[in-house]
Amino acid sequence: MRQLRILPSEQGIQILAIAFTAYAGEINAKQVFSAKFYSYLGKLIKPANLIAE
Repeated sequence: MRQLRILPSEQGIQILAIAFTAYAGEINAKQVFSAKFYSYLGKLIKPANLIAE
């Protein structure tokens, strides 16, 4: 993700990537956002909830 985020913005690249993680604590959230992901979800999420979020 970091490599994709450093591309010049004039290329029109906007990727809303969501990290799937088995850990959903505050420290893990900071790691996900520092890696430039848009959001994160725990791996035990149901498909219907994925669409809703």
